[in-house]
Amino acid sequence: EVTDHPFLGSYVWAMEAAPNGDLWVGGLLGGDPLVSGTGVAPWTEPPVLARFDGEGWTVYDSPPYDPTWGCYNALLDLAVGPDGVVWWASGSGLVSFDGTEWTTHIDGWRVGSVDVAPDGTVWYADDYGIHAADFPAVVAAPGPADYGGVLAVSAREMWAVMGDLLCRLQLGLPRECYTLTGYGWVAGLAVTPDGTVWAATNSGVFSFDGGVWTRRLDSWAGGVAVAPDGAVL
Repeated sequence: EVTDHPFLGSYVWAMEAAPNGDLWVGGLLGGDPLVSGTGVAPWTEPPVLARFDGEGWTVYDSPPYDPTWGCYNALLDLAVGPDGVVWWASGSGLVSFDGTEWTTHIDGWRVGSVDVAPDGTVWYADDYGIHAADFPAVVAAPGPADYGGVLAVSAREMWAVMGDLLCRLQLGLPRECYTLTGYGWVAGLAVTPDGTVWAATNSGVFSFDGGVWTRRLDSWAGGVAVAPDGAVL
């Protein structure tokens, strides 16, 4: 249990475990801007990215931030690629961080979810669909998109939330979909080495073994991640 993190008393939007075991967390310092009485005016401070390496925390410069966007600056999803690059999806676009500099890839519209496959393929969902991204070129995968989550498996396979369905998309193959009715809005997806898919939602955390959904946590969850040893965070 980590008790000395920089987000104590603050608001965590998303977290992701890197391939090397580091934990990356994005959020807002100083209180939850969605809750009155925290002493922080809504959206007056830039969002923050922090990394925990097992011994201590490092807080990095904020991603590109335009205060005029207000709540659209909210982080919606984090992903970390095999090269260690962190991907930050928000209501105002998609950016990446290589440990030193931020790079803007999409600016001006909502990117609801992002994930990076083990082979380095970046998948993301926005208002226009689900895409495999090799910037600046974008290849759209078939099917409508929703904001719930994108879980990258490879350049040809991923999982995505589509309305009240969790669907497995494999390029060139029929879509496999499973109902999410009653499970709430999905904030993030993760998969453990045994193939179990985990979904963090506003009504709890659930796991899916390919046939049955199991509730693991009753309270709202903003994200879920899997460590290199298979531990679910």
